[in-house]
Amino acid sequence: MTSIQSKILSYFESLPEGTILSAKELLHYGSRPTVDQALSRLTNNSELLRIGCGIYVKPVHTRFGQAYPSVRKVLENIMHKTGEVLVPPGAVSANKLNLITQIPMRLNYLTSGQSRTLNFGGRIVKLQNAPAWQLLEPNSVPGDVVRALEFMGTFHVKWTIDTLKKMLSKEDRRTVLSFRSRMPEWMAKEVSRLA
Repeated sequence: MTSIQSKILSYFESLPEGTILSAKELLHYGSRPTVDQALSRLTNNSELLRIGCGIYVKPVHTRFGQAYPSVRKVLENIMHKTGEVLVPPGAVSANKLNLITQIPMRLNYLTSGQSRTLNFGGRIVKLQNAPAWQLLEPNSVPGDVVRALEFMGTFHVKWTIDTLKKMLSKEDRRTVLSFRSRMPEWMAKEVSRLA
């Protein structure tokens, strides 16, 4: 193992689980071709894991052997590092609001960043670029309402609004109503019925 490889590896070892790094962040260890080659060798030796184009993580060691880090921790790190907003898609929001009973099997997320795919050893996580109005209020009921309405679409919007009217608190309804200027016209029109 070259000294650059060992320096990169010891740097990765000092980081918490799920921390992502790219070659650009390691250029203080050497030139770009040298760092790329060191990362490639560390990946080939399974000392680092490549989960996406130029995105590396350190493996987690469990009693069953080496594993990929938690998807949740990696996504949290991506949000922290890049400033991107990541939210589950409308199907997950609709399920949370009991509008549908199906649970999406694929791990897809909407992002304010570029669309890309992450590979956690065969477990694929897709990050799909979405308009800002679909990323409103992450981790909140009003945000879930917007994403669920988009998922349910124009065909089911009247039923969805009638159902949500019965279950949303006054505060949540007020927040959803405040989003109307950012929604597509068809959605803003129907959301007005929550008033």
